[in-house]
Amino acid sequence: MPFHTTDTVCGIVGVLPETLRRWRRAGLISPPSKEGYSDAQLACALRVLDLTAGGNTLFDIHATLRWPGLALRGGWTFREEDMLQLLHRHTDDDVRREMRMMATDYCTDDFVNRCLRPLNLWLRSDASEGATERQGRFHAAVLAQWSLMASASARRAAIPLFLEASASRTALKSEWKPSG
Repeated sequence: MPFHTTDTVCGIVGVLPETLRRWRRAGLISPPSKEGYSDAQLACALRVLDLTAGGNTLFDIHATLRWPGLALRGGWTFREEDMLQLLHRHTDDDVRREMRMMATDYCTDDFVNRCLRPLNLWLRSDASEGATERQGRFHAAVLAQWSLMASASARRAAIPLFLEASASRTALKSEWKPSG
C-alpha cells in the first residue's frame, strides 16, 4: 500500500499544512502513520475539502462524517452573516481571530472567492449607517491576515496566494517581501 507525505497530501488536496493539521485536530481525518498518509486518509481529506468548499464549519463536517444522513444548513452565506455580525457588534480582535480561524479551516481559494470577495463587494455597496467603519474594519482584518500569510509564505520560501479580495494588488505586493 502506498503512503503519502504531508506535502503530497497538501498538494493533492490543495490546502496548507496548517489546514490539514487543523482538520486532524478537529477529528476529521486521522493522523498519519510513521510511513505517512494512506490512500483512505487521502480520500477522507478530499471529502473534507469537498464539504469545506460549501462553507460548512468543521463542527458541521464532523457531525456529517459521523451521521452521513445529516443535512447541512450552513454554508458561505452563514459564514458571511457571522462576519457581518462580528463587524457590527464585536471588537477588531474578534474579527481578526475569526478570519484567522476561517483561513485555516478552509482552502484559501474557497475562503477568498466564496467568502471574502462577495463580502467585500457587499460591504462596498452597503449604504447603511456605519457601513464605512465596517468596511474599514474588514479591510484592516484582511490586511492583518495577509500579513500573517505573507510571513508564513516567506518562511517557507513560497509565494503567498492570498487576497486581492479587498486590497489592491499593488498595496499587497508592497507589503510582501520575499526572503533571501
